[in-house]
Amino acid sequence: MFTVHHHPQKISKYQLDQYLSQGWFRMGQSIFTCHFLYVHNNVYSTVWIRLNLHKHAWSKRQRKLVRRIESKFEVRVQKAVFDAEKDRLYERYKTRFKEQMAESIDMSLMNGVDTNIYDTYEVSIYDGGQLIAASFFDLGVKATASIMGIFDPDYEQFSLGHYTMLREIAFSIETGKDYYYPGYIVPGYARFDYKLRIGEVDYFSPETRSWKLFSQDNMDSLLSEQLKRKMKGVFERLQKRKIPVEMMFFPSPPMLFSLIDHVYINSPLCVLCHQEDNEDYPLMIDYDAKQNTFRLYRAGIVLKLLYESTDDTEVVEKIMKYY
Repeated sequence: MFTVHHHPQKISKYQLDQYLSQGWFRMGQSIFTCHFLYVHNNVYSTVWIRLNLHKHAWSKRQRKLVRRIESKFEVRVQKAVFDAEKDRLYERYKTRFKEQMAESIDMSLMNGVDTNIYDTYEVSIYDGGQLIAASFFDLGVKATASIMGIFDPDYEQFSLGHYTMLREIAFSIETGKDYYYPGYIVPGYARFDYKLRIGEVDYFSPETRSWKLFSQDNMDSLLSEQLKRKMKGVFERLQKRKIPVEMMFFPSPPMLFSLIDHVYINSPLCVLCHQEDNEDYPLMIDYDAKQNTFRLYRAGIVLKLLYESTDDTEVVEKIMKYY
């Protein structure tokens, strides 16, 4: 599946380390992994990254920023506290974004429950007693995970968000951690590129299930690019054959399956083939980039697998038999 959520009742620091090492991340009080992100009618790959703290070297620019912030403001690192002061800051922070965000920090990190299953710490920055920035990060045994950072828009010129990440990294080194996980970046979609400023990072390869040195040059083979090329090819070939087709995107995998075939959707991007005489149960094609496999379904209340092939020509020819 291209998006998976787990909802543990409790999670140990060791278990958090294991999840993080396999490209998973916290969401509220659950933990998830995903391979794709759909933004502005385009499909992108999510690339999970981490910083190896044993190899990390502070740059001159980072040291300068740290000195600047710590000479001007008060900085505290402590057990996380979710209170009205943080919520007021969060309300100011939300004004920077047009898209909808969680109603409060409590809803974002706690899902409205009273007990936090994670060991969460915070970096807080104060100017004359006023909270102007805060970030939250979870502690494992040998790893930390940066979860959220917020700041007062009036202080944007001070790069407080970048500083809180650097302070989280420093705390991780001070407490003997091996890795710092800031979540994912999305090549081609610049919103998450700020995470690359922390230093030389590794990325998680879902194909090999291992960590590799990140480089912009090795992003051309991402699953999203393979997926778009394959599905576009099938889509255009069916259009030329006058088959009424539609490109479909599933932001989160619908748990549709056949009790007989146990078929799940493998891809967030599918091609739907309409049939006038059977519109309630159209044909659908998906592509599993990791397995290099096309699959043809009969879609409806349940999904029934009709055909599986590594050859897109065979899939197209199979569809033609239904028209």
